[in-house]
Amino acid sequence: MMIPKYCVPSSEFVSEPEPYRIGTLRYTKLGLLLVFFILYTGVFALGAMRQLTPALLPIFLKQMNLSNMAIGVLLGTVPCCINVIANPWISFRSDRLRTRFGRRMPFMLIGVPGLSVTLITLGCFIQFGPELAQKLARAIPPEIFTIVVIGFLMVSFQAFTNMGVSVFYYFCTDVIPGKVIGRFMAIFMIFNSAGGFFFATILMPLAEQHMPLVFIAEGVMFLAAFTLVFLTVREGKYPPPPPKTGHSLFAGIKTFFRESFGIPFYVLIFLGFAINDVSTICRGMFNSLYATQQLGMSADQFGKVISYGMLVNVLLGLPLGMVIDRLKPFRIYMFGALLIIITNIWAFFFVKDTKTFTICAVIVAIVYDFQLVSAIPSWVMFFPKERYGQFSAACAIFSTGLIALFSYAAGTFIDIVGDYRYMFVWDSFFTSAGFVFLVIIYRKWLQYGGPDHFVPPLKRFETADADAENRA
Repeated sequence: MMIPKYCVPSSEFVSEPEPYRIGTLRYTKLGLLLVFFILYTGVFALGAMRQLTPALLPIFLKQMNLSNMAIGVLLGTVPCCINVIANPWISFRSDRLRTRFGRRMPFMLIGVPGLSVTLITLGCFIQFGPELAQKLARAIPPEIFTIVVIGFLMVSFQAFTNMGVSVFYYFCTDVIPGKVIGRFMAIFMIFNSAGGFFFATILMPLAEQHMPLVFIAEGVMFLAAFTLVFLTVREGKYPPPPPKTGHSLFAGIKTFFRESFGIPFYVLIFLGFAINDVSTICRGMFNSLYATQQLGMSADQFGKVISYGMLVNVLLGLPLGMVIDRLKPFRIYMFGALLIIITNIWAFFFVKDTKTFTICAVIVAIVYDFQLVSAIPSWVMFFPKERYGQFSAACAIFSTGLIALFSYAAGTFIDIVGDYRYMFVWDSFFTSAGFVFLVIIYRKWLQYGGPDHFVPPLKRFETADADAENRA
């Protein structure tokens, strides 16, 4: 791979004091801005892609006469189960892989094209699936046929998401200096929201008449954007990986779980973030159905409302990033949780029509920005650098495991109450439960050194082991 001129190993610049450095990589200010821009191209496409399945697939599945419980299983439980299985091994191997392309890039080179093909296949099924289901109706009920095909495609979607998107997040923390990570993530969210805004204003209005085309266009755009990343951004050199514990998939997963979940402090972090993620299940799966079926909004109207929230994200992203670089991101994350609780209580009682739904969408975008921008900087603050991918994946496993469990519960809950408005009750309840864990985490963090002297517990254990060996 050609080495960009703006980024070279630090050993080649020993005499030039550059302020932007991470590992063996040094950047000029212009070089760092170029890397930012190239990565944000992929982020823009990612932001548009992330809106695709939660906004459109529930509508399609309802047209195929699936229950809310079935939608919850297909869009929540199935992907999360795949995440729990695949993410440990992928993150474990990506931390320890050493190739001439880097440790993250080989996984992205598989995951991104696979994800693009999956999106295109989803579009083709939306176009031809209903007709095919009717032709096969005598052999298999159309609802069962839809569940089987969409289930298979969601397995593919999540597996390639783990390899492409999840590893991309690790990749960013490997190539972006820690001193600017807050601002990077803030602008990251701006471009992510801009991608969502593009989807909501340009693609969503087309979905009512051309939903298959929207999926196909997203797949092509996603692949094109990340091709630019592949061709221009590179990783630095890494220290040798930890000693191999075995070459098998089982050995890697066993080591992953033993190292990741053997420290109570990190288990608390995983639980705290996971419960906060569980709070978003109902909104993610049923927000579009609440708007279109219960409030009588069209897909075009719903898309415009989403776009307002995305625009807010764009405007708030950079100021929040600057705040995070000056304050500790976890404090911002906790503050965001409090705002989310208050917002959902208000929304349950006052959201009744398109106007109040729009106001709610804007407020929700504002309060969730606090957590969206601060989550990954919080992980960077807590997790050991040499095992960042591994611990990030462990945190994601907790989240996806609970989401898999509660997605079924969320769909069943909505079926029982018969009112999509209760998604606000779900959100406020689980955010409140998660906030309790966040307070405990904050107190433990202070015990481990707090803002100025924090030492990851893993480091303490490794130091103790090394001292014991020296004494021996």
